[in-house]
Parts: sequence; structure tokens; C-alpha cells
Amino acid sequence: MKKFHAFLLVGGMPEAVARYAETWSFIDLDPVYESILTGLRDDVSKYASAAKTKYIQHIIEHATKYVGLQIKYEKFGESNFRCL
Repeated sequence: MKKFHAFLLVGGMPEAVARYAETWSFIDLDPVYESILTGLRDDVSKYASAAKTKYIQHIIEHATKYVGLQIKYEKFGESNFRCL
């Protein structure tokens, strides 16, 4: 069960799995996750339209606070964005 819990915490990103296999430390995974998140943020402007970029970036920044909770689309993450 301990290995299963570790699997759930590490996630399936290859770089994170490789780092955890080397160090057996969850703390050492922080730079890996930050790198992945930075890449995701940078890619938003490359692949999304300018109109959607601000919404997607807001979701990236705030979604983790609401994992497992029921959410409303309006004022998600205390934004002023509204569903159209």
C-alpha cells in the first residue's frame, strides 16, 4: 500500500518518476513539477487564442485549490470572468 500511495503522490510524469526513483524524496520533486508547470504556462500563449489565454492561465494558477470540491464556473478562483 505504501508503494501505491507513493505512486499516487508522484504522478505519472516520466521526469518526476525518474527523480523519485533516484532520490526517494517527494521534496526533490518540487523543481520537476515547477518546470512542468512553467512549460505549461508558456505553451498556453503558443497554442490558445489570445482571447482564451487569460482564462486558461487563470485556471492553471487556481485549479489546484479546488480539487475535489464542487465549483461554479462564474467567479472561479475569485475571478471576474463569466460564462458566455
